[in-house]
Formats: sequence, structure tokens, C-alpha cells
Amino acid sequence: MSSEVPVAFLILQARLTSGTIMFQRPSHRGVIRQRRLDEVRVLATAKRVDAVASLILDLEELEFVDELPVSAKPPIGGSRPASSSVKCDSRWMSPTEPAGSNIRSSRRMTNTIPAAWQHEISHWAVAMRASRLTSQTIELRTSHLRRLARADLRDTPWALTAQQLIDWTGSHDWRRETARAMRSSLRRFWAWALEAERTKINPTVSLPEVRPETPTPRPAPPSAVRAALAASDTRVVLMLRLANELGMRRGEVAQVHPAEDLARDAGGWSLLVHGKGLRKRILPLSDDLAAELLRSGDGYLFPSPTGGHLTAHWVGSLVSRALGDGTTMHQLRHLCATEVHDATHDVRLVQVMLGHASLATTQRYLAVDQAHIRSALIHRSAQWRSVPDNVDTVGKLGQ
Repeated sequence: MSSEVPVAFLILQARLTSGTIMFQRPSHRGVIRQRRLDEVRVLATAKRVDAVASLILDLEELEFVDELPVSAKPPIGGSRPASSSVKCDSRWMSPTEPAGSNIRSSRRMTNTIPAAWQHEISHWAVAMRASRLTSQTIELRTSHLRRLARADLRDTPWALTAQQLIDWTGSHDWRRETARAMRSSLRRFWAWALEAERTKINPTVSLPEVRPETPTPRPAPPSAVRAALAASDTRVVLMLRLANELGMRRGEVAQVHPAEDLARDAGGWSLLVHGKGLRKRILPLSDDLAAELLRSGDGYLFPSPTGGHLTAHWVGSLVSRALGDGTTMHQLRHLCATEVHDATHDVRLVQVMLGHASLATTQRYLAVDQAHIRSALIHRSAQWRSVPDNVDTVGKLGQ
């Protein structure tokens, strides 16, 4: 094995240093970070990887680094301005920030994917565009198929057997939600192929079901939010405020276009939020936050250097760095939901505010104060101790 370090690793190391790519886990920083870099160098040298995108995909599969941002272009069929015609505020642009369109093209390494796979994946992408799925959804699903194609199990997807798919998916130590997403993409791909008469066999019917996790509410610590607001620059402060005060997702924050999305009526300022699945909702804005957004100019609130807006990934990275201690941007959404519910006791209101299709999803965002649980149980316990043994207590406690 040659000891010469591939150029791809040197480029990746520079991008890790500049912050355009991040290690997945907080423990990959400091001394551990250097150890991980050494491991990446050994991996790149052993595999003789010459393309940066191929090396990064290998590292993503090992869960060393964050996945690359997807394109920040508006959803197909949407009414958002095209990237080439959008005015950008140069105050908030940085040459080190990733441009979604450039990275996206580098990920489609046709020389690393068998031609038959690339052909079928491309046709599937066209079918998904015809169904008017969002560009983010199409990119996610096709990236799952590209990852399978790069495993080089067969020259064509239609030659794969059910056992090969089970062995491949079972050989990865993915988190549960990642495994569910991968299984979903594979099943959708083969379902499309059957309907389009590109194959007569669907091996994905044998893939074991992956049960969803039961997520627990994880509100960001209010002290961390206050510290981040005090220490961050103007741009990151606006990202923090939109996520914390309105409960917006990182992708929704990235797409804010004040000139088009802000409106004022008799009740005050409101913001049109572009949510998941092309669903839109309107959220009220405080006058001071509306004024800050309007001062940004005519284009996107957070423009990309290459046109359009910053990727959701990069917005989330900036906010997570500001919060520190492993706190993520999504935890601001949990904090907003919990505090609004504590103030209103109206879970339906919180559902509408967050843009959830299911009330069950909203309930998973709501943290319960342990002090309230303790108070309720101790109070009930005291009531039971105070009731005589010969009194039927069913239905009478708490009266």
C-alpha cells in the first residue's frame, strides 16, 4: 500500500478545518478530532480515493461526517424566485459557505455508479418530478439508491435478490430513523419499477419492517439560547430568533424571503412559512422581529454566494455551533412548542403553529415539567393517606 496521501484527503481536511464539513458527533473535536482525521487519512490512503465526493460518501456511510447539503433551489412548481434572478444581500454572504448546487453535482459521481444503475435512478427521478415531489425529497431518495449502487452488488438493480438487500441493509449500523428512510426509498424505487414494467420482481417486500423510535421531547436549555443570542452575529441571531420564537424548522428558516413572505394586516405582521411537503402556514411576528427581517433587502434573508438561499444543513450547523454543548437547532422548536403549550394548554394550537399533519407528532414535542409530575403524585399520595380505610375512594380523589 502506498503511503502517499491522496489529494482528495488534503482537500477534505481543508474543508473540515474551514468548517464547510463537520464531524457528526461533538466528541470528534479537539484531541479526538485529530485522531479522527488520522483515521480518515488512513482510510483515504488505503482505498486510494481520488475524488473528494467519493471519499465523503465513504465517510458518511461510516457516520464520520455530516451529510452534504442538498440543493437550495425552490420546490418544483413553486412560486419562489429562480436562483439566477434573486437579489442577494452581500452582507450575509461568505465564500466558505457551501453552495448547494455545486456540492449536489459532485455527489452524482457517474463514474462510481454502474451505468445501468445510473440510468434507472435518473428515470425514477424524472417520475418523482412528474409527481411534483420536492427537490429535497428527490435528492434524499436518489442518494439512498446511489449508496446502494456504489456497494457494487450487481451491475443492474433488477438482478438484486431479496437476501442481498437484507444482508446489505443489515450490515450497516444506521440509526433507526436512517434505516427506516433507506427502507422506504428502496421500497418506493422497486414499486415504481414494477408499475413502469422495468422489472417483474420486487425483492424489497422481504425487507424487515423497522419500527419507529419513540422520541422524547428535547427542549433546548433556555440558558444556552440566551447565551447564543448574546454572543452571535446579526445573521445567526435572526436564525435563532426564527427557530426559537416561531418554532420554525431549519429548512423553513433557510427559505425566508421577507419581500415576498411578510404581510401586515389589522392584527400586525405575519410571516408566510414554506413548510415540508409544500405545505404553507402563516405565523404572527412581533413588530421588532418584522423590522429586522425587512431591513435585509429584497432577496432571501440568508442568501447563498452562488444564488438562492443557504442550505438547511448549513443554517442548522451555524445555529448548533452558536448554541454549543451538542444542542441542535431543532431543539429550539421543541422549546418553543413546550413553552407555548405550558402557557396555553392548547395542543391543537401548537400543532397548527408547528405545521404538523398529525397531532401525535406534536405531542412528542411537548416536554412535561418533572416538578409538575412530582407535585401531582405527591398530592395524590397525600390524599390516599388521608382517606379512611372504609371509604370507597374511586372517583373521589381530587374532588
